[in-house]
Amino acid sequence: MKLSPIKRLLICAIVIFSPMVCYAESVTLRWTQNSEPDLQGYNLYFGTSSRSYGAPIPVGRVTQYRVNNLTAGRTYYFALTAVDTAGNESGYSTEISHYLSSEDPLSANLSMDRSSPQTNGQSIVFTGSADGGSGNYEYAFRLYDASEDRATTVQNYSSDNSWTWNTSDAVGDYAVSVWVRNVGSTSRWDAYEKINYRIQSVPEVSITPNVSASMTRGEQITFIGSATGGSGNYEYAFRLFDGSENRATTVQNYSSDNSWTWNADAPGSYKISVWVRNVGSTSRWDDYKKVSYKIQETDLNASVTPSLPSFQPRGNQITFIGSATGGSGNYEYAFRLFDVSRNVATTVRNYSTDNTWVWDTRYYSPGEYFISIWVRNIGSNSRWEAYQKIPYEIR
Repeated sequence: MKLSPIKRLLICAIVIFSPMVCYAESVTLRWTQNSEPDLQGYNLYFGTSSRSYGAPIPVGRVTQYRVNNLTAGRTYYFALTAVDTAGNESGYSTEISHYLSSEDPLSANLSMDRSSPQTNGQSIVFTGSADGGSGNYEYAFRLYDASEDRATTVQNYSSDNSWTWNTSDAVGDYAVSVWVRNVGSTSRWDAYEKINYRIQSVPEVSITPNVSASMTRGEQITFIGSATGGSGNYEYAFRLFDGSENRATTVQNYSSDNSWTWNADAPGSYKISVWVRNVGSTSRWDDYKKVSYKIQETDLNASVTPSLPSFQPRGNQITFIGSATGGSGNYEYAFRLFDVSRNVATTVRNYSTDNTWVWDTRYYSPGEYFISIWVRNIGSNSRWEAYQKIPYEIR
């Protein structure tokens, strides 16, 4: 048969040298296989002068071969021939050469200023570094997109050892590689390093209060954040902006809890924000939403009066009578008891139109207490719209 020439021969990698005085090294060569059906194999030729080779090395029907025990500090020249089953040998392939440096082998490192994962839209700086070799390096950066199974050179060889990735259009799994070679080297790379990286989409968040956006003082309001998109695993933080002080405060730090309950004790204009980010993100927030809220002052006034003065002996029954003025004129009342010795407050009578509560002191220890009455207009969802508390002692 007539053998076609070898399609391609290239030096693929240099293997680390062994600790000998002559710095014995190895070179791995790869090539494209011939298509002839009676191909038997290849002969590899090499030497230290162009087209001046030693005896052929029969390497068989393979497409790569490693040449060992070469001497550092020399340039070697390589060529292949193809051999058929009848023993016919083709002409030489295109010759390639490679200089084996006598320097320490080159090693590459790669770092980034933001750890994986991050949300898209971030700018991430990758920095390459190298050790060994000549000490003068050039760097190239490549980006592998797993969704397309494709790698792209994003920054060609230069002395610049950093590359900034703008991830605005990126979502998915990637690998960022730095290729390093000694200045003057014609190798594709002398060393490389890569980092796997994940870019997540930015979640979208909303915030919803459980009551309308204008309530009276004393209202207890729960704000609920919800998110879609992104990784699907979120953490939430809540912030409260007080218009009277022109100041925002974090009222609940990041956690998996997507709700926050506000005891709105002061009238004024407020803004409540929910911040959301993918779990693992180091961003201040990946998305946020805020709602405006107005807490209104009430003209309701409350008072409570005991049927017996303070400092009663244990065992007496004392009736506390609540009253209110202002507001709608239709009220509901709740009573609370605070035990000073235990530092515990208890609701002893829930909201109803009954404005009295009877305290049977047989079941309470002697000591100091506070009795509070909470009052609100009927139909209000506020925790209270007016209240009063009085001290009381049992002896």
